[in-house]
Amino acid sequence: MSSFYTFTPNISFTQPLLRGFGFFVNAQAIRIAFYNYQQVQARTKLEVIRVLAETDRAYWHLYATRQELGVRQQQLDLAVKQLDRAKRQAGVGVIAAVDNRPG
Repeated sequence: MSSFYTFTPNISFTQPLLRGFGFFVNAQAIRIAFYNYQQVQARTKLEVIRVLAETDRAYWHLYATRQELGVRQQQLDLAVKQLDRAKRQAGVGVIAAVDNRPG
């Protein structure tokens, strides 16, 4: 009994023709661009809010400093008036002489 073997080469080639095809696949780049756009918009809004907050803080700091300057100016004016009144009273002899040395 003799055996005969036949060898027939078989080659197959497959190519996925529809891979990367369709609405969702083609719209992916548009979605990514849109998400990047939204990210840039959010970061821009955050930066604008940060700058406005810093400006607001600077404004109120300036306001408080000006109010304090006004109070200190009033204190100085009152101190000068009090010194002048004490000098006048010392000149008349109502109180002892005022020492003009600081401290």
